[in-house]
Amino acid sequence: MSNSIKGLTVEINGDTQPLTSAINKLDNPLKSSKKELKEIDRLLKLDPGNTELLAQRQEVLASATQQAKAKLDALKTAEKQAQEQFARKEIGEEQMRALSRAVITAENDLKKLEKQAKETGEETKDAGENGEKGLEKMGKEGKEAGEDVEKG
Repeated sequence: MSNSIKGLTVEINGDTQPLTSAINKLDNPLKSSKKELKEIDRLLKLDPGNTELLAQRQEVLASATQQAKAKLDALKTAEKQAQEQFARKEIGEEQMRALSRAVITAENDLKKLEKQAKETGEETKDAGENGEKGLEKMGKEGKEAGEDVEKG
């Protein structure tokens, strides 16, 4: 978070603590989720069709998306309050721009997470379908091998 938005006091969910502190409380679980997601992605590179990892990725992405939404909501609330403070000349233009950039960054992060969640859902579906087809194929091959043995 930029130093230029430090010192802003806003009310988020009835709490009038400084903005940076409020955002950090929301940001820490999000950072943790992103770290876990990177670990899952690293493992998926080694085993892209692993349905357990895909399910974990979907779960972590859902959690991260909720956390990102909460952060964005808090930033938008702060931005509205900051606009009122700016109108009363209680804060500077630099702080307003910094807060606006933070909102834009949070929106982009949320969009990225939502896109990843959608892609993971599709990958999970494809892996499930391929798994079923693979089992079907194995069953068919097993049956044919059994018939060959009987004819043998």
